[in-house]
Amino acid sequence: HPFKIPKRYEGKFREGTLGFHIPMQYTDMALKKFFETASKMPWYKNTIFVLTADHSNHAWHDVYKTSIGNFAVPIIIFNPNDEKLIGFDSIVVQQMDIMPTILSYLNYDKDYVSFGFDVNDSIPNHFAVNYNNNTYQIIKGDYVLQFRDDKVVGFYNYEKDPLLNDNISGKSPDIQQEMEKLIKAFIQQYNFRMVNNQLSL
Repeated sequence: HPFKIPKRYEGKFREGTLGFHIPMQYTDMALKKFFETASKMPWYKNTIFVLTADHSNHAWHDVYKTSIGNFAVPIIIFNPNDEKLIGFDSIVVQQMDIMPTILSYLNYDKDYVSFGFDVNDSIPNHFAVNYNNNTYQIIKGDYVLQFRDDKVVGFYNYEKDPLLNDNISGKSPDIQQEMEKLIKAFIQQYNFRMVNNQLSL
């Protein structure tokens, strides 16, 4: 639940700890078959593949049950024609970073508006913004700040406190104030551009 696999595959996959583990195995198999077929196509080596999820799912591990873990999804960028594009990086990124990353990778030099970053650029401490239950959340460096009703309601060092049990609001004022300014600017800029139909340019 809530995903159904085709009947011909019922009983083909092993049970997991959560209901979606069977459709997850089906998805892995489907992706494998897709790439086996795609790799034989003439366009394959001229294609950049981006794989991600539009949302997370039920969690088994506690770290994925937090307000950060609830938004944790992989982003995979694959170019079969680029052997340098190999590796794993755990820097903070968000789906808004996909467009500027791909445009930079393609050496696109025209102006555009983006709230994301090229994940390969040299800017330290990329950030991610989420919104859930009337609360904005910004993740930057080792910290997460939660903002609701025009005030900070939570501030955590998620590297030291991955389950977000210890609200340290006020204990690192410089970092907290910097992140509060950033989330306010983000909200203001997004709302202004949305109201004035300027999200594209």
